[in-house]
Amino acid sequence: MPIIIFKEKIMIIEILTNGWCNIKFEKTNCRVNASYLTDVPNDLLDMCINYYNNNMASCYFDSEGSTATLVLTPDTAFIIHEGEHLGLIKLLESPKEIIDCIVKEIVKQIDSAASFLSCKCNDLFQYEKRKSELIQKLYFVHDKSNSN
Repeated sequence: MPIIIFKEKIMIIEILTNGWCNIKFEKTNCRVNASYLTDVPNDLLDMCINYYNNNMASCYFDSEGSTATLVLTPDTAFIIHEGEHLGLIKLLESPKEIIDCIVKEIVKQIDSAASFLSCKCNDLFQYEKRKSELIQKLYFVHDKSNSN
């Protein structure tokens, strides 16, 4: 397995065991909460794959009462927040910085990511299958990131 080295914290993903996920963009000082209503770790990796295949992508988060969408364009990233108030935030983090941090954070928390949808991963077989699928996506994104 290749060694991944990161110099500074750009983004923090905190995957909680009760099905919630907190995502903080450090440079922008912006935070997004997401619930188990969406498969956050898997959706983030799918967004990364879509970005490398299409040069743009998005990921939708539901926090039970409000929603947020992370949008990656070729050079810029945005958060669209919908709730009591509608908001658009241009992130200071670049799409490639965000993708690198997503890989780092999910690798660091692979066990929590694999059991994020605990209601669907009650047995060891399902957990191992999900973990393997996430690892395959991590390798794909890491390889694409290194080739660009």
